Order: sequence, then structure tokens, then C-alpha cells
Amino acid sequence: MDKIFITGLPLSTVIGTRPEERDLQQKIILDLEIDIDLEKAAGSDDLFDTIDYSEIEEKMVKLAEESHFYLIEAFAGKAADIILSYEKTTGCTVTITKPNASHRATVKVVLRREK
Repeated sequence: MDKIFITGLPLSTVIGTRPEERDLQQKIILDLEIDIDLEKAAGSDDLFDTIDYSEIEEKMVKLAEESHFYLIEAFAGKAADIILSYEKTTGCTVTITKPNASHRATVKVVLRREK
């Protein structure tokens, strides 16, 4: 299966379960692995035969700006729903990294979804 990767996308969002996390935006880092058949796009050189990854990036920025999730797992699930809403996608892996989730460590969630 062919893949498109969007990695290292820094986002600011309200996320977390502790009261102090609910009042301010925090940084998370989003990595997307999108399963898609790229054979036609590789031959045609036409954006119509693939997905517009800049559009996906903008949708992820909007998701972060408008969301107030408690869990990064929930954010990852909604991001996966957006990716899978594209007809040409067949699956995705969403990785959310929350650098300040713990006083001692970075927390990362990896979620895999398929159609």
C-alpha cells in the first residue's frame, strides 16, 4: 500500500484532564500516515488523483483550534475520522505527541484505523 506522511505538525489546542490544562492552549505534535493508492497520481501528475495534503493540514489546524478534548486519544480519533472521510484513503495511523503531558516524560498516542 502506498502512503502519504505528514509529520511534525505542531498544533496548539486546549487538551488535558487537569484543571490547569483547561484554561490554556498546549502544544501537541501530529504525525499522519495515510494509506492511499498512488499509482494513478504517480502516472498522471494530477492532484485530482490523490489527496491534497495541504488541505488535510489545514483541517488538522482547524480541529486543534476548535477542539477542547480532554484526551489526546479522542483528538487522534477525530483526526482519523477526518482522514477516512476522503474517498481515496483506505486507512491511517495518527500519532499525537504531547510534550508536557507529564512532569517527567513526553506522552505519545498512536491510533490505527481502516475503512
